[in-house]
Amino acid sequence: MDKLSAGLFAVFALFAVFAGWLFAVLAGEVYWGLASLAWTPVPARVLRVETGEGEGRARYAVTYEYQAGGVTRRSDITSHAGDADDVKQLLAGLAPGAALTAYVDAAEPARAVLQPGVSFAGLFFAVFALFMALIPASFAAGLWFARKGGARFERAVDAFVLLFLLLFTLLPATAAALVAQQLYLGVASAAWPQAQGTVLVSNSRAAAQADGARRWAVLPEYGKLELAYEYTVGAQRCVGSRYDALAEFPTAQRTAAILRALPKGAAVAVRYTPDAPCRALLVPGVGVYGTLMLAMTLGFTLLFGVPALRKLRRLRTASAKPRRTRKAGRA
Repeated sequence: MDKLSAGLFAVFALFAVFAGWLFAVLAGEVYWGLASLAWTPVPARVLRVETGEGEGRARYAVTYEYQAGGVTRRSDITSHAGDADDVKQLLAGLAPGAALTAYVDAAEPARAVLQPGVSFAGLFFAVFALFMALIPASFAAGLWFARKGGARFERAVDAFVLLFLLLFTLLPATAAALVAQQLYLGVASAAWPQAQGTVLVSNSRAAAQADGARRWAVLPEYGKLELAYEYTVGAQRCVGSRYDALAEFPTAQRTAAILRALPKGAAVAVRYTPDAPCRALLVPGVGVYGTLMLAMTLGFTLLFGVPALRKLRRLRTASAKPRRTRKAGRA
């Protein structure tokens, strides 16, 4: 192996090790998230909560105490591999002393969460980290086998190409599924019942720049609206954070307009799902932005997915030929 190949081998091997470590961490969070579905619910009390705006964004964190095993314990873990919007809905409007439900691991009472389970995003990033470990690992293996050449090198290179194509098929396919879900909510929400609510948090990660900016939301902070509103359905108190379902382009001007229309304490009409009242949004319907996003993500899925299927078919055909040859030789 020459110096250039050795250097590339070292770089890809190290990146594979780092991505493998990241995958192990994320997989551990997914494991505990799934395990928490079977944990025991116990009463809990909020000791400290952060849901206020500061430094250009809203922060959501909580410290709570609960009784387990005859001991008063504390935790600040909200969830394992959870969703940021779900955390926002859980914590917005809470104050020290508020009652919550904690889910406690019976085998280890010091371990508890407020939201059991795993979000789709948590699973996605764990799988993404796995691909980011396998792709450079397959390339490093190709460089290693290249010392002797032969079929092993070709197979390692084929594996690298296939994993690369599968990764860039998975990403837009996942995005397409999420966009399609949002569009479905936008269509269905037009028929949802309404409840009166109050804005709890109304802030932007770039509130100062948003009002006067003349640019598209190229960077996330230009369109990221921190929003939370409280409403009641029957005897159930709910906190929502969704404004619409990808109906409008997330420009800085749009963010500024929402901030002006929905200041903290403003009354809002909330549309909520009949069978799950705490799932809600403010503006129903779909628009050009969501439709365009769906078309783009599906297009990129096909762009990489079709070559991936062709590559997989060729690899299966090539691997089947030696088996047929060996069977013919034994006959």
